[in-house]
Amino acid sequence: MKSLNKKKTLLVITKIDSIKGLLAKLKKKYNVHYFPDASLNQLKRISENEKSKISAIFTNPNRSKIKLDQHILRMFSNLDLICTASTGLVHIDVDLCKKKNIHVISLRKDLDVLKNISSTAELAFLLMMLSIRDVITSSKDVRKGNWDCEKFVGRQIDHLKIGVIGFGRLGKMFASYASAFNAKVYIHDPNIKNTSFYPKYNFTSSI
Repeated sequence: MKSLNKKKTLLVITKIDSIKGLLAKLKKKYNVHYFPDASLNQLKRISENEKSKISAIFTNPNRSKIKLDQHILRMFSNLDLICTASTGLVHIDVDLCKKKNIHVISLRKDLDVLKNISSTAELAFLLMMLSIRDVITSSKDVRKGNWDCEKFVGRQIDHLKIGVIGFGRLGKMFASYASAFNAKVYIHDPNIKNTSFYPKYNFTSSI
């Protein structure tokens, strides 16, 4: 795989301002075209000469609306690297990348990094808690000056049956949070063949 060097021109089509100093560091090493709110029209307006120089694209599907499909990929004749800050690749035409010898780097196999990223599972657990305890509705009611708690008793998680569909990285994290609250956790994932490795969970073949 070719690596980025001083002669490379990098196209960034996602916001990276939240990582302090990152853009400045990139500009010291590469010729950078930065479009934090990239649109198709913006990319089309890049001169043909500059397009031919772009050899790498950095994207994040959670922040960018641009899909790297055949229309985008064919704009850049010398593109040989796409780096995406995600595990999923649905925003990239992977088959076309293979045909054009464009290397795609993602977080999919970077397990050491992924095991420390729990924000998605935490958010899912928070949303479940908000729903079970009816927090949003009760909060609005209190702001109106009402203090009738009986309308918003909700349910406690202790011994509550909670289902988890998919027992991958995030599913395992979510299940561990629910288990810590002493919930009865039921897992549905046909890809888990040996359930004996997870004795504290209940596995079910149907939803």
